[in-house]
Amino acid sequence: MGISEGASQDAIKKAYRALALTAHPDKQAQLEPLEAKKVQENFVKIQEAYELLSDPSKRKQYDSSLDFDESLPKFRPDSGQDFFQVFGEVFRRNARFSVKRPVPDLGSLEDEPRVWKRFYDFWYGFQSWRDPVMLAQKAGEEICDLEEAECREERRWMMRENQRVARQYKQQEQSRIAKLVSLAESFDPRIQAEKEAKRLARQAEAAKREEDMFPPAFYGLERLVAMLPHSANFEEQTAARRAKEEARTRRSALTFLCSSFSSAWFVSGGFDAPYERKLVGCAAPKPYSGSVNRATMKCSHGSLKSEQEHLEHLKTTLQFPSDHEKDEEATETQPLLGVEDTFSKSTKRKQKYSTLNLDSLGMPFQERLARAQILLDMDRQSWISKKITEFLEDPDSSACALYYYYGISSFTLFGMIFAFLPALNVELTTEFKDIIDVAIDSILLTETVIRFICYPSLGAIFAGEQRWENLIDCTSALPVILLAS
Repeated sequence: MGISEGASQDAIKKAYRALALTAHPDKQAQLEPLEAKKVQENFVKIQEAYELLSDPSKRKQYDSSLDFDESLPKFRPDSGQDFFQVFGEVFRRNARFSVKRPVPDLGSLEDEPRVWKRFYDFWYGFQSWRDPVMLAQKAGEEICDLEEAECREERRWMMRENQRVARQYKQQEQSRIAKLVSLAESFDPRIQAEKEAKRLARQAEAAKREEDMFPPAFYGLERLVAMLPHSANFEEQTAARRAKEEARTRRSALTFLCSSFSSAWFVSGGFDAPYERKLVGCAAPKPYSGSVNRATMKCSHGSLKSEQEHLEHLKTTLQFPSDHEKDEEATETQPLLGVEDTFSKSTKRKQKYSTLNLDSLGMPFQERLARAQILLDMDRQSWISKKITEFLEDPDSSACALYYYYGISSFTLFGMIFAFLPALNVELTTEFKDIIDVAIDSILLTETVIRFICYPSLGAIFAGEQRWENLIDCTSALPVILLAS
């Protein structure tokens, strides 16, 4: 039709009317039949071209199918090429696909920063109207024709396939534009000049800070003397920070220490003030509960003298031995928590003391505290705790041991009955047999678990008068473990 690619609708309409006046078949009535046929075919092509170009959607599809140079420019700064000439042509070539109008130009070296920043913002958010389906067809991808669908399900499947291919080529188009913008940004002399200016400013600022911190000798003795209080202040801050870290370590260690007492020692902690933690001891016998609850320890950073006073008060209240009363045996390596029996003179009843060896903790404050003997109130222990304590002290005579032997005997009796039922010719249904098998396996597994709970270590198996019976019990449990595994 003799028009350019970017022609407007008015230009297309004018070109069509001009061709219709000259190429219409009615204007060529005197021609021969063969020539008249060619004129008719040419006029049909003109009509089809006008219908395609006058429809915006069809025109975009047609323009998307045209050949286009999508290559990125090969720019070398040391070769003498002009950046604005090389990249400006590429951006103008791709600007025809932009949805937004007008498209900003690359500009020149004299542009202000706001001008070229607006340019890069536009191209980083570039929106292209190129039809990805036409790009896929041009690349040789197979596009489904919806008119050939025989049913609605097939038509929907074709639409999904076309959309999948379209998404792929749309992402490729966006990636191509992003690479072009990133490449131009890396070679833009305006951006490089701005980065260099920022780098020089940072260097100047760093040099100024260094000069203020370490003044040259010709500044004079008076200014150097004026700098001395700042150095002393820095040392004070460093010492305070180190004391704060040590206090935090001591607080963590003391929290771990108190939590090691389990039910014998309860710790309620809370932050009363910044960097202060109060540890209150509870669960002591009634005669000592008031004094123990009043015993508090505040670990505050930078106040070592106050901390030592609180530690001494805590040791006195909880009956800690003083430093001069400690002997060499107190510092030997012992278990972390042991149980000792004693009698209270006031209540005439047996009580228990937990012996805590602080040396085994390996904490920073172990040199300040010796072994702690904290009274445990047996009346405040739960029933399970009492039974476990009795069993650990005397396994053969405790109630737990009696319950254990009764349970083992009952499980063994039921197991023998279930095992000898087939020998007595007792016919059982398949469901009942399955129930019996599950019951036998459960009994054996329960018996094995109970045995290994009562004999958790080799030392417990070989200790006591019944060591041979214990060894036989544990040996008989091994086949059950192998069967279960």
